[in-house]
Parts: sequence; C-alpha cells; structure tokens
Amino acid sequence: MYAIIITIISFLLEGIFSFYISIFSHFWLPIPTLISVCFCHVYFLRNKNYIWYTFLTGVLYDIVYTNTLFLHGILFVCMGYIGKKMSQFISHTWYQFLVMTILLIGIYRLLSYIILIIIGYLHFNPSFFLSITLASFLWNITYSFLLYVIDHFYLKKFTTKRLF
Repeated sequence: MYAIIITIISFLLEGIFSFYISIFSHFWLPIPTLISVCFCHVYFLRNKNYIWYTFLTGVLYDIVYTNTLFLHGILFVCMGYIGKKMSQFISHTWYQFLVMTILLIGIYRLLSYIILIIIGYLHFNPSFFLSITLASFLWNITYSFLLYVIDHFYLKKFTTKRLF
C-alpha cells in the first residue's frame, strides 16, 4: 500500500514539474517516479509482484508522459532490479541512499540514451548526454532525500518494513 501511495505522489510531482518547469530548462528532467519505483522494493514480499509493479508503473508512465509504449515499462523493470541488487550491498544511511540515487539516475539515462540511439531517435552526442544526466541530478537528489526523510521518520511509526 505504501508503494502505491508513494508512486501516486511521484506521478503527481512529475506532472507538476512538467507544467511549471520548461522542458528546455537546464534543471529539467526530474524522474521522481523512477526513484520511487527503485526504492519501493522492500514493500513487496514476492519478487514477482514487484516486477509487475515496476512494469505497470513504467507503462503507465509511457501512456501519461511519453509517446513510447513499453520503453519505460522495460526500463523501470531493469532499474528496479538494479536498485534492489544495489541496496543489498550498501549500508542504509542517508548519504549512501543519495549515492545510490546518483548511480541509478546515471544508469537510467545511459540505458535510455543507448536505446534511443539504437532506434534512430537520437544521434550520438556525448555533451548532450552529459547535460541531460547532470541536469537531472538536482531535482532527483532533492526528491530522493525527501523520500528518505519521509520513510525514516514518518513511515517507521506505521510499519516495520521501511525503505531504509
């Protein structure tokens, strides 16, 4: 239930960001939905349910925010798996949570950029890739930190199964 609430909030934030911040801004490209999906794996007892959750969230993201059906469904599954594996190898402090966010954003941007190059939608341009990746760090780190604080201080009162 907490995963669904967090995902709904992140979807709403995604819409607010896209409405108020120009897509041509250098501070654009927040992806709170992806961050939420990557860190909600602890709320699922069965791995199969988490995979379906990430896939359906990605497809819904494609339907609402992009014109690429199933691209984010597949990317969200991959990123959820990577986030779940990464969380097994780190201690659960706020700064390592933020480092994990930076790594996940970099991997997501790299995978999506490679896919868009392969299908011919984009041409290879390293400076463009670096600019979209670095531009997304500010908002995503801020959202990730807020997600950590909410989980650490608020949700621990209601559940023993927390993000970190």
